[in-house]
Amino acid sequence: MNFEGHTSEKSEYKFNEVTSITGVKPYVLRFWETEFEEISPKINEDGDKFYSKTDLDKIKRIKALLFADKLSIPEAKLALCKELESIKVAEAVAETIAIEETGVSSVGQVTNLDTASKNVATQLSSLDMMKAALEQDLSEHQRVAYKSQINDQEVLKLVQAKKKLSSVLTKVNQIITDNQW
Repeated sequence: MNFEGHTSEKSEYKFNEVTSITGVKPYVLRFWETEFEEISPKINEDGDKFYSKTDLDKIKRIKALLFADKLSIPEAKLALCKELESIKVAEAVAETIAIEETGVSSVGQVTNLDTASKNVATQLSSLDMMKAALEQDLSEHQRVAYKSQINDQEVLKLVQAKKKLSSVLTKVNQIITDNQW
């Protein structure tokens, strides 16, 4: 079933809807959930996964980074992290600009424009400092990621080990349930 037309009107998506909308195979999406902490579906009592619009956007971006940009998983993680941090900084700057334009302080009290401008300048310099620190941290993470890249065969072994571990955990949980421990 194709859910492509329903993306704009929903706030939550089921697993099969996400795979259909994004074109990502179910086993790939499950693997990405283990690799990218940015994908965080909610799980109800029945074990059904529900993805937010933000999760859907992140999955689409991860797909583009891995398949279109041909990045490795560690490179895609860094790129996604960097993009998300840039978005946070942009939102903070937009909020600061809105404060400056309205002359409203962060606690909602009306101030004069000079005071608001000084607050904005202080916040912008703080944002610049945070941005520089983030860029330095990201460049350090990139250096570490390039040194610790693993090849496809090692990833395949990890996926197989994870499947075996999941199988063992499922059996342990079943034994616990059967014996009512």
